[in-house]
Amino acid sequence: MKKEKIIIYGGSFDPPHKAHFELLKGAIKEIKPDRVYVVTGWHSPFKNFSSVSYKDREKMFRLGAREFDLGAMTRLAFHPFECKRKKITYTYQTIDYFSLKHPKAQLFFLMGSDCFNSFNKWKNYKLITEKAVLLVGRREGFLPKNSLNKRGVFLKGAFPEISSTEVKKTLFVEGCGKNIPVAVSVFIRQKKLYLSHMHEWLKLNLGRKRFKHCKETTSLALELADKYGVDVEKTAIAALLHDAARDFKENKLKLWASKNRKNIPFFRDIRDKGPVIVHAYMSAYIAQNKFSIKDKDILNAIKLHTTGSLKMSILAKIIYVSDMAGKDRDMFFASSIRKEAFLDIDKAFCSALRCKVEHMKGKKKWLHPYSEAVYQSLERSL
Repeated sequence: MKKEKIIIYGGSFDPPHKAHFELLKGAIKEIKPDRVYVVTGWHSPFKNFSSVSYKDREKMFRLGAREFDLGAMTRLAFHPFECKRKKITYTYQTIDYFSLKHPKAQLFFLMGSDCFNSFNKWKNYKLITEKAVLLVGRREGFLPKNSLNKRGVFLKGAFPEISSTEVKKTLFVEGCGKNIPVAVSVFIRQKKLYLSHMHEWLKLNLGRKRFKHCKETTSLALELADKYGVDVEKTAIAALLHDAARDFKENKLKLWASKNRKNIPFFRDIRDKGPVIVHAYMSAYIAQNKFSIKDKDILNAIKLHTTGSLKMSILAKIIYVSDMAGKDRDMFFASSIRKEAFLDIDKAFCSALRCKVEHMKGKKKWLHPYSEAVYQSLERSL
């Protein structure tokens, strides 16, 4: 009797993109399985916990699979194995479950060559190869380099080099993503996922130039977040919203400041000498009350992006520097600060603040005490 062939395709799918579906489609065409199980991960042991729910990630994959017509090619099922466990599940546990569920079937575990190259670092990876055949799609830019090559079945052709992480970053920066099925893009906007709702609000409340600045600030901030190991989504939120109130009229800012003076240090000086600084506090207020952001690190980064402080987190320094040195900035020092930021974020922050303070002093403008304190500290250290 011919063995039933089953493909198991697991992943975070955060978000699912075209390469996921092209890979699965290629595997179905070549292997001609009797059924496919798509197992959306509850939480990958290699990634931060996703802010997008399991339910929404599975729904997005269903929509993409329908758009690629995968259900017409084979029996396609979405299995809640990892969801029911509600904890980190390793692939060997998933494979073990399906080997018990289908003891007489030939199991294939589908992956891209990027995952295959690090497969021998997976927990109990040998148990996986004992119970399932590794089905590998060659991804452009990731040629198979593994001692397990003989145990893998390599699909014909090559598949697109697309990363969920990069797709997600594009969503954070632009509010829309490339390489995503149309139905998935629509769902993301409808469900306000990946900060798409923030983009919509900013587009309505900022001028075109300011909105572009927020996106450029976010783009640089995300690169720096990667460099310094800072949470990507937290960074994107702070960068996107840092200037949320910047284009509000002065009367509106002053009225809001008067009502919230207890939450604005040096309120009278700011009101009388530097009213533009109010926008940083109001932007943090919008983040907290409009978008339900409670994370103090994010809120502080937004508040301090104009003044700096002696006590700043890495996130706050990233936002300060990115605001000053984004690619939309044409000041002569922006490019050098941007380069310095990838070498030493502390030095880049000091350089950015010194440039701003010396500009303010040259114009004989009032200097916020926080900025003055950092500047004096820098002068003493020389």
